[in-house]
Amino acid sequence: LTGVCHLVGPGLLVDVGGSVDLERRPESPARARLRDRSGLLAEALLMARPEDRIHLRTIAKRAQVSTALASRVLNRLSKINLIQTHNAGPNRYWQLVDRGGLLDLWATEEHQRPEETTGLYVWSRSPQGLFEKLPLINHLTERWALGGPAAANSYAPTLTTYPDPTVWVDARIPPEDVARTLQGEIVDKGSNLQLWQSERNLALELANLLKPSEPSSLPRNPELRVVSKPRAYIEAVGGAGRSPEIAQNLRERILGNDSD
Repeated sequence: LTGVCHLVGPGLLVDVGGSVDLERRPESPARARLRDRSGLLAEALLMARPEDRIHLRTIAKRAQVSTALASRVLNRLSKINLIQTHNAGPNRYWQLVDRGGLLDLWATEEHQRPEETTGLYVWSRSPQGLFEKLPLINHLTERWALGGPAAANSYAPTLTTYPDPTVWVDARIPPEDVARTLQGEIVDKGSNLQLWQSERNLALELANLLKPSEPSSLPRNPELRVVSKPRAYIEAVGGAGRSPEIAQNLRERILGNDSD
């Protein structure tokens, strides 16, 4: 009369006929997709030298991810022949055999975008002077880096002019503080600098100081931080204007084994 039934039955035992080999369980492609923290694995792999032997704990530490996540990503990349597996057990290591394929896969799957974008107008006598001001951000935090097309152009000089800089800054730093430090102001229109911020700060994890020996279009400054070459490519390849051209030039450098 109530439309509710209560059924009671015996338990059911399923014998799978043996133990489960956890290492051979199929991985879900979605779990190892190269985005967010998994993208850090791709970034770290692309920053390695072609002859490097890649060990699980070493690459996980370099990318600042768990060994479980690193294992899932490496297994997937091995199955699609982007990396090659050598030996087994504790002696197992990998080597990157298709740098271009990994770069393309990461570019396709990565969706990391700034959660907050703030336009700044920073007064300077010239575009070069604007870049020379960027190290002032070190007074606020060391967690910042030049990104986007400007970073790509710093590694692979393509434009004859300085592109407007895009700067990643730790999400905990108020944009107003950055504007004040750079002697600028927040604007809705007419900005000459884009401030990018994301809660997890993934773009900053593998950023580095621009090396004095690095061929660059930027002013020489030992305190200028830049995202890695692979990430600069990822951020520039889908950009507007001449950004794809800059990205292509940077791609050639990356595939030419010019690693960080």
